[in-house]
Amino acid sequence: MAVHEAVPTMEQTEQPGKVAQWSGVIALAVYAVLGLVVVAVVVLFATHHVEESKVNELRGYWDDYYLATKDAKDPQQTIEALEGVWDKVAGTPVQPYIAMQLAQLHYNQAAASEASPANRKAALDKSQKLYDLALEKWGDHLVLGGLALEGAAMCREQSEDYDGAAELIAKNADAYKTHFRYYKLCYDGARYEWLRSMKAKAENKSPDEAQKNAREWLKKCFSDPGATAADTNPNSWRREAEYLRVMVSEPGLLLKDGKIPPQLPNAEIDALNAGEAVPKAAPAKTDAPAKTEGDAKTEGAAKTEGAAKTDTPTKLPTP
Repeated sequence: MAVHEAVPTMEQTEQPGKVAQWSGVIALAVYAVLGLVVVAVVVLFATHHVEESKVNELRGYWDDYYLATKDAKDPQQTIEALEGVWDKVAGTPVQPYIAMQLAQLHYNQAAASEASPANRKAALDKSQKLYDLALEKWGDHLVLGGLALEGAAMCREQSEDYDGAAELIAKNADAYKTHFRYYKLCYDGARYEWLRSMKAKAENKSPDEAQKNAREWLKKCFSDPGATAADTNPNSWRREAEYLRVMVSEPGLLLKDGKIPPQLPNAEIDALNAGEAVPKAAPAKTDAPAKTEGDAKTEGAAKTEGAAKTDTPTKLPTP
């Protein structure tokens, strides 16, 4: 009996070729994935190394700052130490902090009453230049920008450049609405405008425009919810802002006829500052009640009778 051999179909003859073809594709995909993994690992390690290098470099700059100032025994030695590392930290995040610290140290020297006028002026000029530099180069810093503006205007105030201080605040303050010193900057703007108005009065000029600007700044200042909070510190800028609002108010609004009332007695001022009850003044002494006509007649009769009894002078007893 003849046995017929099975003839393979076309699908059966093509299947081994397809398997081989897909095996190559799968192998390429596996190699590609492995390659990507290797590249990712290399990039990760390289990035980590770069970041670590940056951190170490920055740490080195802060170490330079610390080592330069750690042995300083007074403000002048601190100034010299900071100026010594200024060029070394140029262009790094450490430099703006050094600039702000130097500006504050020079400002403190300018405020020292024991220094000579020439030295105080030189220190104030250095402070202003550093604050101006910080405002120009790092004004967009979240913290230092607003502080640099405050310091730069404060230096101008000390040199009696009230116009410059007011214009600087007017130009830059609204850029720091999210800064924690924004409402203090608004108060500063009001104070500088008030000083401008006082200067205008001294020069026989109209203070109206400056006082109007001051009122506008105070509106912004008192939009701060914290401005209405109880503040027992008599030196607080918020308390000063309340006083300034009275000083620049329009005549008749807060001051009768625009005149400042007389100062309270010191005892009352101390009590108000301490949050205590104001002591009541002792009642003034009053004169004796007026005498009536009857009282006058009775008194006159008594005097007449007494005079009659004492017409003869009493003699001293003879020893």
